[in-house]
This record gives sequence, structure tokens and C-alpha cells, in this order.
Amino acid sequence: MNSRLVGFFIWRALCGALALAVATRSSYAHPVSISRALVYVRPDEITAEIEVFLEDLYLFHTLRTDSRDYLSATEIGRGIQLHRQFIAERFQILDIDGRPLVSKLDSTTWQPPASGVPLAELMDHQLTFSLRFDLDEAPEFLTFVQKFTDGGAVLPSEMTLHVQQEQQPESEPVALRPHEPYILRLRWDGPPLSMGDGREQQVAWLVKAKQETLGISSYSSTYSFLYVENRQVRHEILIPLQTLLLDLPIEHEHRDFLSPEEQRGAAAVVGDYFAKGLPVRINGATVEAKFEKCDFFGLATKDFARDANDRDVSLANGRVGVILSYRCPAFPETVSMSWNRFTESMWAVDVVILAGDRIEKRTLSRVGNRQQLEWESPLPHRVVPFSPLRANDLPQSLSLSWTAILGFDIAILIWLVGWRILRPRLTKSPSTPAVFAAAVVALVVGWFAHSRIWQSDPISTAEAAQIFAPLHRNVYRAFECPTDGEVYDALALCVDGELLEHVYRQIHQSLDMQDQGGAIAHVTSVDVSDGTVQQTVHARSEPSFYYVCQWDVAGNIEHWGHLHERRQRYVASFRLNVINGYWRITHWDVLDEQPLGTTVTVREFSR
Repeated sequence: MNSRLVGFFIWRALCGALALAVATRSSYAHPVSISRALVYVRPDEITAEIEVFLEDLYLFHTLRTDSRDYLSATEIGRGIQLHRQFIAERFQILDIDGRPLVSKLDSTTWQPPASGVPLAELMDHQLTFSLRFDLDEAPEFLTFVQKFTDGGAVLPSEMTLHVQQEQQPESEPVALRPHEPYILRLRWDGPPLSMGDGREQQVAWLVKAKQETLGISSYSSTYSFLYVENRQVRHEILIPLQTLLLDLPIEHEHRDFLSPEEQRGAAAVVGDYFAKGLPVRINGATVEAKFEKCDFFGLATKDFARDANDRDVSLANGRVGVILSYRCPAFPETVSMSWNRFTESMWAVDVVILAGDRIEKRTLSRVGNRQQLEWESPLPHRVVPFSPLRANDLPQSLSLSWTAILGFDIAILIWLVGWRILRPRLTKSPSTPAVFAAAVVALVVGWFAHSRIWQSDPISTAEAAQIFAPLHRNVYRAFECPTDGEVYDALALCVDGELLEHVYRQIHQSLDMQDQGGAIAHVTSVDVSDGTVQQTVHARSEPSFYYVCQWDVAGNIEHWGHLHERRQRYVASFRLNVINGYWRITHWDVLDEQPLGTTVTVREFSR
């Protein structure tokens, strides 16, 4: 056989292999299962129709063919019964707590041809399986999961999901991949928007929806909030539990839930995972992350306000909230962060930077080397200079009292007795002791008359308020200073040295919310009311007075992009003294304290 003939046969063999590969790819290029779910949601019931190809029954249940490569009607009937149970178990709708709703199977109406169906035509036939889920109340959240194939299958199953809520506009279909939950929030409290609604109605509807969800519009996205605060940067990450599990396995006994004990055991591991994967530099220096807390949440908005890690959390729709803080000695003028915690399903993350009233959003991505965030304060941090409160001379007036009159009477009596005793001697020759005694008596009487007859007027309530208000306000303002040293210096202009340490600890503890993951409250207002002067101490050189008043403090604490404004009411007794010509608070005793409530708003930022 010559070389040309050999080459011809080799060429024919290669062509045949290529043709077979193309034919095989054309026949099986689709996923192992393609299906469609049509779901209709009412307040008391959910109905679902699952459309599948006949090929699913053959592949999932290994149905047997006859000698003609046909599936007989009997074998198809057996496959239908098996697939009804398969769908009931592997197509799940979960409630707000991640627990599967109980489904009821309706009959399948499709009847196979009596002669059966050849394997080559399995994709030409579709079957519809109907499910019904009874509800005790209108659901706020629903989670949809299909588990037709394993998550790591080479050819994963694909489902197109259509969800229609009663009396709501038609929604867009979504692609549901195996074991990847789709979370939907439903509203039942008002009619849907229509094209005829005006701009005001549309804005009001959107604002209400945003407030109800605290600005969290996607339950499969990761949220990152970077708070630039005085002397610290706080980083809060809210990530779906399913996303986190792709990169950080967490041991759990139950297939679908994390128990409270497992959550508490995993908290430190999750915190360390993010602390090491999100390095931060502040003002050019690397700052070590301090792990504050890790909470596991459900879907309900109220979960953010409750004690976390106290009940089971679903692996399908649970969320993990992690808080890290980075303390620094001065206000952060520059911040840089590297995001090294992308997963298979998280290729990008939006980081919202909140610095005072300024809000920015940056997108970090594992694609294109965009994992680094650089932020610089647009304006230097400035604190309005503090000035001590100078004591003005208090008005003087004549104030005769029985004490003063009695003092004069005693002084005159002393002079009369002394004169009778000393007179015989004085007529001869005045002695030095006599002159000295007379001078001492004169000084005593003069001092007594000056201090007891001419004295300061009592300080009025209006004058006391003018003295107290700026001192008290500056105590809170002092904590806006960028360093501890400057805080102490500012407090020293308002508070006497012996009281300074006590006031620093008391105010600092009220602002540093350790139970809120290290958040530092920002005081927005201090309103003093109902002040009264209890006592004025009459000292012409260094007067003082006791003052009792009530005041309300409003402070902001921010978490997960929403703002908590808390108001607290205090009643306390103070003493104010003039020290070296300036007023100082020398006594501070809290008599009563009570909360006035909390309001929650959502931050707005330009996209």
C-alpha cells in the first residue's frame, strides 16, 4: 500500500471522527435538564406549574427502552410517577425563615402515545406537573430553589422561573441554577403603580419601599459599607450565606440550617476570614483589623434589630453580617483597602463610603485588577476652636442682714470695753501694743462689713443658663477632636481637673456603642431645658452656684447603610465655680436618665 493511499484512509478516519463529535455535540449541547416554572402567588395560596421535557424522565430515572429504542407508554407512566415525587422534593419554595413550604401534587394530564415515544423524539414532548402550597398568611418573602442536579454537575440543570403576584405587574423571568436560591420580596399593602400615576405617587411608593427594606434591594448581593469616623474606620460587610459558603466551609449538622451554637462557633472564623482578606491603610500606615462582631440574619428587616445568633438560619436565604474596626490616633484623611475575598459567584462588590454627610460608591472587581480602593478626604478635618468662658464681674448691692448688724454690735462693744481698759494708759503715752490691737480690730470689722454687707447679688436663672449652656455644649463638642490629647485639652476648658477624667469616661462610654459592633455615636444636638439655680455661694473673688437641669441628647448610629437616630433625656445636678477667672463645671451628678425613642432612615447616594 503506497503512502498516498495510507494518507487517504487517515484523512477519512479524521473526518469521520470530527463528524461524530459534531453530531454528538449537536444532540447533547443542552444541559441535562431544561425546565420552566410558572408560579402564581396569592395571599393564601401558591400554585406552580413545572414544565419539563420527556427526556428528563429518561435521564433522571433510567427508564428502559424496548428493542426499537422506544419508551413504551407503560414505562413512561412509571417515569411520570417517579418524576412527580422528584419535583415535589427538588423544587422548593421557602418561607421567610428558610423552611420549605409543604407542597401538594396535582395530577398530570399528559398521556403518552399508545405506541410509545422513540428516544430521538423525547425533546418533542413536554409534561406539566402542578403543585399547590397553602399559606397561613400573605408572605413577605419567598425563596425559590431547584435541586434537579448537583451544584457541581458538568451539565447543570437550568430552570426559567416566572413568578406572578396577584394584582401586581408582570415580572421578568429569572434563570434558576441548581442550589442557587432566588429571593423575592412581595408587597401586599397597596395597589401597584400604573402608568397613570403621577411623579409624586411614584416617588412616595419608592421611598416607602426603600424604607421598608432599609435600602437593601437585592438579597443575593454582597453589601460593603465603609464608615470614616473620628479616630476610626468601621467596615461592615453583609453577604449571603450561600456566597460565603463557596469559599469558607462552615460545619453544620442539619442539611439546610445553621443552629445558634454553630453560628456562635463560626463567628470568629468568619471574622478572621475577612480581617485577613481586607487589609487597610489609614493615613499611610497599615492598621490591624479588630473583629467586633459577626451576626447571622434571616430575611426579615426586623432581624437587624433583634439579638442575632439566637435561632436557626437557613443556608438558602440566610445572610451574614460582619463588623471590623480600624482604630487610629487621628482623623482618617486617607484610606486604602484591598478586597481579597471574591468567590465563584461574587466577581464584584459595591463599596459605599460614608464620611460625615458625604457618601460615595466605588465598585471593586476581580476582573481588570480593580481590587484596590483609594479614598481621600476632600477637605481637611477641622474642629471649631474652643474658648474658655470668662467670668464677668457680678453686680454688687447693699444687703443688710441680721448677721451683719450683730457683727457691728459686737465690734462696737469690743471698742467700748477696750477703750475703758486702755484709756488711762493712752492719756499718758500711747503704746505700740495698744495701737496694734486697735488696728487688728479695725481690719476685722472692715473685712466683716465688706463681706457681709456689700455682697454679690444671687445669680438669676437666666444668668445661670447663659453660663451653663456653652460649658455643657462644649463637653460634647470636645469629642469631635481628632486625638485623645485634644479631647482632654478641650474638656479642661469646661471641666475642673479633678472631674475631667470622670466626665471623659462617662461621655466616651455613652458614645462608644460596643453592643453595636464598635459604632461611635455622633452627637447631632444637645438641648438644655428646665434649669433652676439651687444655691448661690457668695464669694466676691470666686463665686459659684448649684444648678439642676434637664437636657436631651440626639445622636446618630449607622449600620448597614441605614441611620438610627437615638434621643436620650438626662437630669443632673451641677456645681459651677470661677477658677482663675474662668467658669468651670466642678460637680456633675446624673439624677435620672431615660430613652426617648429611635427613628430609622435610609442614606441616599448618587449612583
